[in-house]
Amino acid sequence: MKIVITIFAILSLISTQVYAEQITVCGTDKDVQKCVEEASANIITLSEGLHLTSGVHIGSNTTFIVPKNSILKLADDAKLNGQAFGGDANFVIASVGKADKLVENVHLIIDGEVDGNKAIHVYEKGGVEGIDWKWVKNSTISGSGIIHSANGDGIDLDAVHNIKISGVTVRDNGDSGIHFGSPRPIMPSTNNVVMDVTSINNGFRIGKSGFDLSWPNPDGVIYVNCVAIDNYRNFKMEATGGAIYGSTSIDNGKVIEKDDVGGASYAMINNENVTNKNFISVKTKILLNRDIRKLFGMNYHTYLDGLEY
Repeated sequence: MKIVITIFAILSLISTQVYAEQITVCGTDKDVQKCVEEASANIITLSEGLHLTSGVHIGSNTTFIVPKNSILKLADDAKLNGQAFGGDANFVIASVGKADKLVENVHLIIDGEVDGNKAIHVYEKGGVEGIDWKWVKNSTISGSGIIHSANGDGIDLDAVHNIKISGVTVRDNGDSGIHFGSPRPIMPSTNNVVMDVTSINNGFRIGKSGFDLSWPNPDGVIYVNCVAIDNYRNFKMEATGGAIYGSTSIDNGKVIEKDDVGGASYAMINNENVTNKNFISVKTKILLNRDIRKLFGMNYHTYLDGLEY
């Protein structure tokens, strides 16, 4: 509990919303990206109704609101990069910094819908994340709305720090509901909290999860009071040091793979302590495989160079 209290104390400093005398309202008749770029205020809200986009970039010191009865949807004719997959995927909303200059103080309030439109934009024609954050710190995603129908992850997080995600639902995304991954070269995420989030029917494209923490992210996230329902796998914790508190895993006959919490320092799911740490971590196995392949002159992923056990 000491870990949780410490992190909550830190995150309370970054979760306060920024207020201003003016709010920029983006109507359905205006290009959303252009509206964001021309905004005179640091709080930007969509109007009610359907907003079509090819993807919206949100920079530092900005609050971006998708209110109730508002839908931000990837347009059928959105101009996407057909070669963009994984860490370089397309998106509906993104904040992307650099390794030496992180985006910060971004607050997304999602009370409406963020729609990745995967019925039109299939993965083979270019990966799409619902929300894509890379090299971001001291920021939040909150609300009572839904991020759905991306062919990739609902929310993809790479090299993010001091992030709080709360209240939203991630649903019907091809890959993970919430995914902590890594850019290239590999850089971890640290000191993040996801709480009161619901993840439903995600991960069935290639076998992903409702909530995860991939191996490059030691101490990457604590999941608190989260609910995973009928995902390909509800929870997967590869990296060491993450934790799950007071969360729920529900299978109505649709889950394919059971929860894997082998990397978690602590896991309380369905009121049961299911902590079951791996004797050898996933990271150690990957680096051992790298070194064996290098020893015998075999091909290996060069982005693993420089990583230590």
